[in-house]
Amino acid sequence: MNQLCNILRATFIVPFSAGLIKERRNGGFSIHDGSIAGIVLLTTAMIIIFETIVVLPVYQSRLLMIGLAGLALICLVMCSVAARCRSNWVEIKTVKPSDKMKLKFLWLFCIGNIIYQALQLAMHLVCKVYDLQVTLFWAFTWAFQICQTVFIHYFSRFEFANVLCLYYGLLVLFVTNISMWSQQTFYTYRINHDINISNLINTTVSNCLYVDGLSEAVEYLTPYLQPVLLEYSLLSLIFLSEMWPKKKVEFERLNIFLSTDADDENQTLLIQNDDMESEQHPLLPRCSVWHKNSVRVLVIGLLYNFSFLLLQCIYIYGPREQMTDYRTYSNILFFCANFVRTPLIIKCFYAMNGQLWPKQETNSGMSLDQFVIITSSFATCGYYISDCFRVVYPNSKPLEVLFRINAVLRIFATLFQTLFILQMKHYKKIGNQKPFCSVQNTFLFVSLVNLGIWMSYTFVNPRYRLIQSSFVLESFWFPFVIFYHFECFVAFYKFFRA
Repeated sequence: MNQLCNILRATFIVPFSAGLIKERRNGGFSIHDGSIAGIVLLTTAMIIIFETIVVLPVYQSRLLMIGLAGLALICLVMCSVAARCRSNWVEIKTVKPSDKMKLKFLWLFCIGNIIYQALQLAMHLVCKVYDLQVTLFWAFTWAFQICQTVFIHYFSRFEFANVLCLYYGLLVLFVTNISMWSQQTFYTYRINHDINISNLINTTVSNCLYVDGLSEAVEYLTPYLQPVLLEYSLLSLIFLSEMWPKKKVEFERLNIFLSTDADDENQTLLIQNDDMESEQHPLLPRCSVWHKNSVRVLVIGLLYNFSFLLLQCIYIYGPREQMTDYRTYSNILFFCANFVRTPLIIKCFYAMNGQLWPKQETNSGMSLDQFVIITSSFATCGYYISDCFRVVYPNSKPLEVLFRINAVLRIFATLFQTLFILQMKHYKKIGNQKPFCSVQNTFLFVSLVNLGIWMSYTFVNPRYRLIQSSFVLESFWFPFVIFYHFECFVAFYKFFRA
């Protein structure tokens, strides 16, 4: 009987829990953490789903996504109940100010997704083009996005213990997020080509009494809200990776040294209170990063973003004949933005010989947050490089030269910015950061510059891209460009608050 149990365990349990040894046993099967099996199964599942989405027709692929969303909802409920019932399965972690800000953006992306998808569903339901399957598809999609956002909002302050049920539950959420974005991106062009708005209005007159307003709303909001699904999916993956199950020994070590850390924290607070009236020592931690100079930098950065967006809106939302001039003026404005951003990033690198020091203990691994930045950086550079092969101003040599210089400059700015974000993993701020030109204030201003570029790509440029559409560039590559600048905004804000 024991031999049969061992065979069944070796067949159905051990392969799906392969990973680092969590509990060593000499007389039987050792317990593993599932890290190796998780990576292999995740990549295999993604390849299977991706090929299925490409091969199957759109209606059958929706059935696959309905089943996947239903499985993800079950995993969300089970993980929530298990984490609530087993208090030793979760560990409270420190919530950073940047995490609170990212949670607000996660809710914003979730609401934007639901609004966009609700408009699409309403238009097709009014015209009675789609059947019950489409209604179920959107209903499961909304339920998954809302439940996942609530799950992340509550459990983002925790770190899960290394339990296989939680591990595989988060793996299902990973697969669902990536699959939903892939499915919608692949079939955006096909759906618009097969069932477009003009065909709906012309062929279903009696049923489409109210489709004119809905179709105009969908057509107008598509370039604004279509990239939001990628932003929501990637931001959800980053949050899930931060809750990823850790080895049990780490939790035990944290509990052992919890009292020591508390004593050190109290001692630090006493030192800060004693030195409050005197000048603070450069190597002592600060209570707050906000002071007069940082507020000045914040005001300057907000004014810069306001003028940067206002000058674009004057042309993009002006008379229709000014739309032809928008590319010229936006090229000049983005050249100025990249001209400002590049020296500031070089200044951040220069600070590594003074205001930034290497950490004593560094982690050689790569987090999903950093992997997303690298991936979106590659996509951003690819999108920018594609501009270098286009002739935009055949009749104006100076504007064409400026366009080429701007393309090269923003590629270098993207590479330098990505390299610095990854390098800062091994560095920390030291010394007095109150001067106006300190590296801390530089982080704040670079963060605001990226925020301005993200807002421009999200709220201003879509109106121009609405009449300059290209599916390959706009539907696939451009969402990565938008999310890259959002991630850079969050990363430099995190460096500022650290």
